[in-house]
Amino acid sequence: MEKFDQQKYKNAFNREKYENIVVRVPAGSRDSINVQAREKGFSSTNAYILDLIQRDFKNT
Repeated sequence: MEKFDQQKYKNAFNREKYENIVVRVPAGSRDSINVQAREKGFSSTNAYILDLIQRDFKNT
């Protein structure tokens, strides 16, 4: 019986459940975006960006 490969499982799960979007920002902007996300109480920059997108969709 083949040994369970946790990393392979996680990669397959993520490919099935999520999509990636690459966002390019000017050099030096990433840190200020991370700080802004934390100051607003978000656990991650990703959560902050998703919240901004969702609020924009609601306002359209």
